[in-house]
Amino acid sequence: MNNKSVVQSDERIQTDEFSTVPGYEHTLIWVTQLPLTNARSKASIATRTQLFPGPGGTSLHFVTFPPGSVVADPSFDGEAARKEALIRLRGLADHFEKEDPAMHKTNTVDYSVVYDGGDLA
Repeated sequence: MNNKSVVQSDERIQTDEFSTVPGYEHTLIWVTQLPLTNARSKASIATRTQLFPGPGGTSLHFVTFPPGSVVADPSFDGEAARKEALIRLRGLADHFEKEDPAMHKTNTVDYSVVYDGGDLA
């Protein structure tokens, strides 16, 4: 739109709180696909069901990770957490590593920004 930024939506963004991993929250801010257009339509912005961008696409997620003690707890059900992730994180959870399910391997550039390290002791 004449080289000006345009707000396409000011709707409340849904945050997914995982029932199987207390304290884990995931918020998808955006996913873009190429080619992008300058048209004021949502055609160039993927839907919430697409968490993983295609080639040349971008995504922005806010994620809150619980302390390691949550997954180290003997009552933690890793298989239930994996199943929930496959439903809630479609496309992204498919790339989680079997050896370390908190990590994923993709052909994307990922950025991580730590806002708060919490109590690491």
